[in-house]
Amino acid sequence: MKTKKKKIGSETLDAALEYIGRRDRTVNPAGRFERNGTWYPVEELSCCAHISPPCGRFPFSLMVHCRTAEHVAREYGMSAKDVKSAAGAIDRRDFKRLFEILSTKALVDLYFFYERINNAYKKGHQQGLESMLSPIPAALTDGSATVRKAVAKVKLEQRLDAATAQ
Repeated sequence: MKTKKKKIGSETLDAALEYIGRRDRTVNPAGRFERNGTWYPVEELSCCAHISPPCGRFPFSLMVHCRTAEHVAREYGMSAKDVKSAAGAIDRRDFKRLFEILSTKALVDLYFFYERINNAYKKGHQQGLESMLSPIPAALTDGSATVRKAVAKVKLEQRLDAATAQ
């Protein structure tokens, strides 16, 4: 029996991007340093209870934990498996897998994110970024009529909103 793959929403995509940022240390979890150099998160979740409290010898024990997929998933209210699956697809630049697991709304969000990045870097000084992201619109526009229709509908709604605002 073939099981249907569960679709993942844009909030899972947000959680996966947050996890990747924390894991790669480009994004830091929200927290504070105490006078003795130990670090504590702003909000301790239930998953933090089994972590040994920071001390002089291990001042970043909670910070290391706050960078895990389990903690990020708990912050976003979802399973760590979903976050790891989406993060793995992003890491591998596996746009076919992303297309399979992401919901239509998440794909539309990703499409518009790509358009904003692409418009910001049209001048050519960020060609590496454009080449990394260039498969995204192809995967979106070639992959599904549903996504194309959703993108067209959102663009039409934006045009109508702009016309009524004037």
